[in-house]
Amino acid sequence: MRFATIGLIILAALAGGSTAAQPSAALNLKPCRAPGGNEVIQCGRLEVPENWRRPGGRRIGLNIVYLPKIGPGPEQAPVIWLDGGPGIPGTPGAALYEGPLKFHRERRAVVLFDQRGTGQSNPLHCPKTENRSALGDMWISANVTACRRDLEARADLGQYTTDAATRDVDAIRSALGWPKIDLMGLSYGTMLAQAYLKLYPDRVRAAALMGSVPLGEKLPLHHAANADASLRDLFADCRAEAACIRAFPDLAADWSRVIGRLRDHPVTIAGEAEPIRAGPFGEAIRGKLNVIFTRQVLPGMIHSAAGGDFAPFLASVRGGVRELEADGLYLSVTCPEDTRRITPSEIEREAAHTSFGRYRIDQQTAACRWWAPAVANPAILTPVRSNVPVLLMSGGRDATTPTAWARAIAARMPRSRVVVIAAMTHLPDGLANMECLDRIMDGFFAKASVDGLDTSCLATMTPPPFKT
Repeated sequence: MRFATIGLIILAALAGGSTAAQPSAALNLKPCRAPGGNEVIQCGRLEVPENWRRPGGRRIGLNIVYLPKIGPGPEQAPVIWLDGGPGIPGTPGAALYEGPLKFHRERRAVVLFDQRGTGQSNPLHCPKTENRSALGDMWISANVTACRRDLEARADLGQYTTDAATRDVDAIRSALGWPKIDLMGLSYGTMLAQAYLKLYPDRVRAAALMGSVPLGEKLPLHHAANADASLRDLFADCRAEAACIRAFPDLAADWSRVIGRLRDHPVTIAGEAEPIRAGPFGEAIRGKLNVIFTRQVLPGMIHSAAGGDFAPFLASVRGGVRELEADGLYLSVTCPEDTRRITPSEIEREAAHTSFGRYRIDQQTAACRWWAPAVANPAILTPVRSNVPVLLMSGGRDATTPTAWARAIAARMPRSRVVVIAAMTHLPDGLANMECLDRIMDGFFAKASVDGLDTSCLATMTPPPFKT
C-alpha cells in the first residue's frame, strides 16, 4: 500500500489549555501548506546521521510534517504515521488530516515524515526500474547495477535499513519533546513499528497496525501462496454475487486455463513490444488483488484472457508501471533483512508449486545479488514481545498480509486485539464507510486500550459489486 510533507514554536497553533511539549530547535518547524491542503500547518527538517554509529559523519535531512492538535483540553502524545513499501514517503497524505481524517487531531498532533531514502529525505530512486513495462522483468541487471553505482556516489546504501529508520523515529520523538508517542503503521510501516517496540520498548504509549507483517518474515517468500489464497476468495465472492456468477460461471477454470497457457507459451499481441508471459502477468494480477477498485474488475479480465482476449488486461497496464516507491530504498531494506535469507528449499516448498510460481522470488533474489551488501540488525529479525496496547486491523481479502500474520503478532502481545475487516484488501480504501476503520483506531488511541472497542460499524464496510 502506497501513499505522499514539523517553526520553532507551535503553541500558538494549539488549542488553549494544551499541555503540549515543545519541539527542540533542531527541528526548525515553519508554517506551510500540504500539497492539496488549505490549512496552515508546520513543516520542517530534522538532520540525523546517515550512519547512526558514526554521528560525526555525513548527515541527511528527514522531511517532516506536523499537523497540530485542534480540539480543546489536555494534549495526548502525538501519533507518528509509518508508511509502507518500504520506499513510500509518508508526507503526501498530509491533506487527509485536514479533511476526512481530521478527527485524529482532536486530542493530539499527527506527525508524518518521509522515511530516509524516500520522498524528500535523500530519496534513493531507480528511475529505470520504477518506470518500466508491465510486460517486462521487474529488475534487469544493467538497470539495478547502474542505479546502485549512481546512488553510491551520494549515499551509503548499507545505512538505509529498518534499524536506521527506527532510530530516525526516535530522533523525531526526542525532537518533539515527548517521552512517549503513539504509532500508526501500514504494511512495511507495521514492521518499522514492531522494530521500534523492540529497540525502544518504553517509548510507545499505543500502536495501531494495518496490513501487518511479522518481524522475521522473509519477503517475498509467501507472496505467491498468499495470492493463491486471495484468488480463491475472489472466486468464492464471485460465486456469491448473482450477476458475477452469471457472467463468469467458472472463474477457477478460467484462471487455470490462462495461467497454464502463458506458462507453456508466451502470447504475442500485435502492436505490443513484448509478449505476455506468465510471470509478469501473474505479478500484475497479484497487485490488482491488493486494491478493491482493481480487484472488482478481475473476474472479467481473467475470463476474457482465458478466451484469448487480453485487451482488458493490456488496457489496465498500458503506460507501464509507475512505482511510488523509491526502489533503491526498497532493495536496501529488503535485500539484507528478507530476500537474502530465503533458501532454495524454501522457494521450492512455498512458491514453486503455486499458480503464481516463483517469478517474483526469482526476480527479487536476482536484484539482491546485484545490490549493495549490507548486514541486518539481528534484533529486528525475530518476533517482538510487548505489553504495549496494540490494535491490529486486518483485511479479510488482503493478498499480501493475511490475517494469520496479524494473529501471530498478537499472540506475543497480551494487550492486543485483531480486528478483521472482511472485505478489505491490502490497501485500506474502496469500501463503504471507510471512516469506520479510522473511528475504531481513534477510539483505541483515546484510552490506549483494546478493551470495550465499538466495532459495530464493521458490518457497513461493504465492497462495490463486481464489474460484469
